[in-house]
Amino acid sequence: SYYALSLQFLPERIFLSKSLSMLLLLLHLATLLYLAFHWLKPDTATSTQTRRYFWFGQPLRADYCCYTLFLSNFVGIVFCRSIHYQFYAWYFHSLPLLLWTVSLPKYGDNTIVSYLWVLLRNLGLLVVIEYAFLTFPATPISSLLLQLAHYWILFLCIKTTTPSKGSFVMIDDVGSKISKKE
Repeated sequence: SYYALSLQFLPERIFLSKSLSMLLLLLHLATLLYLAFHWLKPDTATSTQTRRYFWFGQPLRADYCCYTLFLSNFVGIVFCRSIHYQFYAWYFHSLPLLLWTVSLPKYGDNTIVSYLWVLLRNLGLLVVIEYAFLTFPATPISSLLLQLAHYWILFLCIKTTTPSKGSFVMIDDVGSKISKKE
């Protein structure tokens, strides 16, 4: 048996195959390239005369830098063939920022249901990841749950806008309204 937390649900011959390694590497690079182009695209909110890439001539915000570094690192985790238990110690700190940075779902006009959905979804993903890392030795089920949670978080991060374009959402007045952080 091979010692890894991720991809335990695959047969060992597939896990050790060069094809899987190349596929994961290509998916990793393709995702990083997509995110780079997504992050570097011009701000469409500005007029055509002043349109420019967001970082030319503008200071980088701390929230943008953290989000970019954490998400880039997380992409590596998602497409890593062999996640070991000690990896969790250096990437779990970034999960709350990644999860609470993603935009609120469009289920309602900022209703309590929307906030509850986001809270339950995010806490559920954190619990699933915690469960997977607390299961020793890893089982095919815990490994599959970990991978699905990682893919879901990555999907949420990809579909949201970047922090430089105002995706950090702050709840004011005990959840009664939201405002975008500028």
